[in-house]
Amino acid sequence: MRIDSRVDEFLTAHQLGRVRPETVKEQNGRNANFLVVTTTDTPLFIKTVRGSGAESRERFAACTAFETLRRENTTIRSELGTAPLLASDREHGFLAYEAVAGASSLAELAREEPENAESARSSVADHAWALGRILAAVHALDVERVPERTEPLHMPPVAFLDALPWKLYRQASASVLRVWNRLQRDEEVADALRVLQRDEAAATPTAIHGDFRLDQLLLGHDEVLRLVDIEEFRRGDPARDVGSMVGEWLHRAALDIVTDRSGAAGAAAGAAAAELELDHEDVVAGGTAALDRQRPVITRFWESYWAARGDTATPEFVRRAARFAGWHMFDRLLAVAEYVPRVSAVHWAAAGIGRQALLNPGDAAPALGLPSLSDAELSPSGRTSALPTASEEPVA
Repeated sequence: MRIDSRVDEFLTAHQLGRVRPETVKEQNGRNANFLVVTTTDTPLFIKTVRGSGAESRERFAACTAFETLRRENTTIRSELGTAPLLASDREHGFLAYEAVAGASSLAELAREEPENAESARSSVADHAWALGRILAAVHALDVERVPERTEPLHMPPVAFLDALPWKLYRQASASVLRVWNRLQRDEEVADALRVLQRDEAAATPTAIHGDFRLDQLLLGHDEVLRLVDIEEFRRGDPARDVGSMVGEWLHRAALDIVTDRSGAAGAAAGAAAAELELDHEDVVAGGTAALDRQRPVITRFWESYWAARGDTATPEFVRRAARFAGWHMFDRLLAVAEYVPRVSAVHWAAAGIGRQALLNPGDAAPALGLPSLSDAELSPSGRTSALPTASEEPVA
């Protein structure tokens, strides 16, 4: 893909120079993303928000509103690191961010090669406290000035539990359709997701990131953690962001089963898992050990978040966060299914653990490193308990 020829005019108008063609590096993502260096020796990350209509305009507005709110609050700005937005063009959807030197996402750090797996886990875990403070800063932004969105967040797509849209059905792989078939036949999961949707709608809204995952956080040469990819920024339930990050650690625990067994890591883990034949006992035993390693990290993130908010969680918040963490496992299952011809027992088992969190959030919370419901109003500290039982596949 070539960078839009109008970008030079946009950058020049903001005194940022012109793109040096030999420096252009295309980046992954749903938008047109490029790393460039300009004729003023300015390294930039250029994003062109794709799409037409209200949805793309709202994603663009979310990015600019986030930067405005962050800059105007000096207290929050000191806690909430990000790549500064230097210029924007609403008509063409152009966003020019200061490039982060030597940037790697926390997800990339977690996908180190097997011989470095333990150091990678330690490196990512070291940032759990900072993650909590960053998220608390997002949630402290002035919610009244966060732009309204006409479209709700896509996941979890409760409407899809009744029927898939024709476009999705026509384009989906056989593996993806098999996952949806099982989800649609699992009435308990469907009921739990409807309860979660109802409880989310009733929660007091704050500003939220809307897609808070490890790959949305960059670490540069300066060791400063920066939150990026702000397109889903909106008003919403803060438990969604918290649960999403808890789900990230839970998913990492599931992938550790694959890494330990196959020597695969990162993108290769999904394919390697498809070749592994693990029985139910293998998966549960491996998952328990992996979650034991991740639980203190989750607890540290949770305690940091509530310390920064200067508050404690209610039982209702804990329940919603645990359910969002459970849904995250299904979200990752669907993502894996897009790239493999057959979903492995490991990924089905991970979804089974997520299922237990959805159906029994009160029991799952202590196993995840969150407080028990009885302790939630007393302390933000986590408690430990046995891992919820995982089935190899969600059952109807």
